This record gives sequence, structure tokens and C-alpha cells, in this order.
Amino acid sequence: MLGILERGFLRHPPKPRSPREFPGKPLEVLYGLAADNTKVEYFPLNGSTVGSKGTLPVTQTPVFETDDNDETALSAKLGTKVVYNLGINKTSGTMSSWFTETGQGTRMILASEGASGQLLNLYVGSNEKVNLAVRNNAGVYTTIITTNETVGQNEWNFVAVKWQLAGSTLTFTLYFNSKVYTANVTDFLDFTGLQTAVGNTTGGGYPLNGLFKKFSYSPFALTTF
Repeated sequence: MLGILERGFLRHPPKPRSPREFPGKPLEVLYGLAADNTKVEYFPLNGSTVGSKGTLPVTQTPVFETDDNDETALSAKLGTKVVYNLGINKTSGTMSSWFTETGQGTRMILASEGASGQLLNLYVGSNEKVNLAVRNNAGVYTTIITTNETVGQNEWNFVAVKWQLAGSTLTFTLYFNSKVYTANVTDFLDFTGLQTAVGNTTGGGYPLNGLFKKFSYSPFALTTF
């Protein structure tokens, strides 16, 4: 199954971005994701927004485009919106996706947001680095992880974030292509039950200006996908 999915990934991202070209141990974690894995819901985003378990967006104005390989992918631009109710919980979870982007300034990759300011945001900053943010109990937007590496524009990049709560400490692990980052957080607003937008905020702001493929969600903090 892993080999099939590696071949699937290799068909889509244009060179030089492909799983076998990323050195380092995240390979066995990141690229074993199976569309029929019972722990994961898989959203190909290749012309449809429906997940492998039948989940539909609660709000959507999707636009699909073709990438450099003539493969269909979800476009995230101003005016587009795809928002899911995935049932996320602060206790544990994992989200992942492939994405490309050509934007400037701050723009969202994945944004889970609530009406009272709660959030879990994965975004590209103005410095082209990937960031993970929560809002603390004082209501302050807090970036907890920033990658050292920058996003390759017009190239397919892989990103995943998983979290696990132990007592009052929430441990996040961010995977960006071949790199892995970890942070522990105790001061955060509970993001349980928030809706999740792909490629912008749940209100449609801060669009990525790029494409998405193979989005996935699991309620577990996966050690292998």
C-alpha cells in the first residue's frame, strides 16, 4: 500500500518535489498515507471536495484548475472557499496536504477557527516560511512553530501537523517536506469542534493563491500514516 501511494504522489508533484527526493526519516511517516486507511479521511481534491468517508464541506465555492502535470487540483484564491466540519478535537489529531503557492504576504494553508477567537492555523508568512499558530487564553494570536526552510513557489510542497494532549500540555509536530519540528504548548484556547478551511480562513480571507491536492484528516496523532 505504501508503494502504491508513493507512486501516486510521484505522479503529481512536479520535479524536484517528490517523496523520494526528500532525504530524512519523515518519509515513513508522511508518505504511507492510505486513502482506505480506517484512521484517516482522504480528500483527493482532484475535481471533487467529497472525502473518502463521505464528508462534504459545510460551505464551499470551489474552483479547480490543472497543474503543470495536467492534473486537476483545488484552487485557493480570493473568492473561493472550502470549509469542512471534521470534528477536530484538542485531544489528538493529524492533518496533511500537498500544496503549491505563488502569493505574497501572509496566507493560509489550513485554518481551523471559531466564533470566540479559538484557532489552529497553518500558514505561510511574508518570509515564505511555514508557521503553526494558536490563540492563547488571553486572546493573543501566538505562532508556536516557524520552519527554517522556505516554501518553494510553483513547486509541490508537503505539510502535515499532528497534536497530542497529555495532561495540560499539548504537543504539536509539524512536518514540512523532509523536516520535522516539535513544540509544547500549555496556554491555548480549546479548538475542539472548529470548522477547517483549506487554503484560506473560514471567512475566505488570506487566500493561499495556490493549489491543493490530497488533503487528509485523522482524529488520531498518527505515528505512521
